[in-house]
Amino acid sequence: MAGVQEQHKKNAGKGFPFVPIAVVTFCVLLSTLSLAIVSHQSNDEKPLLVFVGDSFTGNYRFHKGQRLQDQVESMTGGEWQAFNHARPGARTLDIVMQAHQARWFHDRVDAVVLPLQISKLMPWESPVRMDKRGDNLKWWNVDLESPLWASFDEEYKKKVLIHKIGLLMGFLDLGEFLFVEHIQSPKEREEMRADPPKRREKILKKIEAIEDHWTETSVVVQDVFDSQAARDLEVLVEDLQTAGIPLLVVVVPTGNPQVVQEQFSEEAQRHIKEAEEATLAWCKNHNLTVVNLATSLPGSAYDDFAHLKGIEGNKAITLPVVEWLRSL
Repeated sequence: MAGVQEQHKKNAGKGFPFVPIAVVTFCVLLSTLSLAIVSHQSNDEKPLLVFVGDSFTGNYRFHKGQRLQDQVESMTGGEWQAFNHARPGARTLDIVMQAHQARWFHDRVDAVVLPLQISKLMPWESPVRMDKRGDNLKWWNVDLESPLWASFDEEYKKKVLIHKIGLLMGFLDLGEFLFVEHIQSPKEREEMRADPPKRREKILKKIEAIEDHWTETSVVVQDVFDSQAARDLEVLVEDLQTAGIPLLVVVVPTGNPQVVQEQFSEEAQRHIKEAEEATLAWCKNHNLTVVNLATSLPGSAYDDFAHLKGIEGNKAITLPVVEWLRSL
């Protein structure tokens, strides 16, 4: 009996390495297949535009055909193909990684559009550089000589390694995409259309909190220039300039302009104006092409305070985008 048990142990020892190897191989194959599925959407014969940003740009409250990317393709008569890599809660460093992700997925990018809320570069955005525990670092083309690497503390340097290994599980990104596309987005649209009292109450409380924040917070231009959020976004500007990829920044409001005008204190409105001027100054300092919609987006196009729901809002954004594409 002892001899049989010993033989089982030996056999187990021999077989064990094949388990992790098989798992890794399966993950690599599945991730490669997922990447191929996403990449197959690109048309090599048409120039490719990518939207980057947060949930404002992600357009989760819109049906297909009404989204920013759909409007661009329609308004250019199909001459351009457009993809949206924006994700909820994205910080500026996340946005940098979205552009890297797009180049991974589509092999090439011919133009990038960033709808930039005027609160995005503010100093109070600095403490947290990335959303979702930094997992977007998996898409970074690592350059140890880069100032970005030098700006990382030990925690972020460890995350780069961990998340690069996470590329083996890249199929999870496709799963997330499918979840957002087919579950999260329809759910948000349904809730938006129903607009139950609890949701409206939650929105009103959030607006009050935002108004209090802007009332208490003044904006100094130099502080914005020195903020970590702004320094991180500089990486995107430099990356695209080096690659020869044109970037259009569409400056958008911190929230529904109509609500700001009607419900925010004069001091809050003054501070928001300071933030707008600081954002425009930062863009000018980096020689960026800018369209300023900070005060012109219609309040009627908004769902809650921070997100659009009406097609008129998307058209207000895509019209100047299409004009810019035609000028390239």
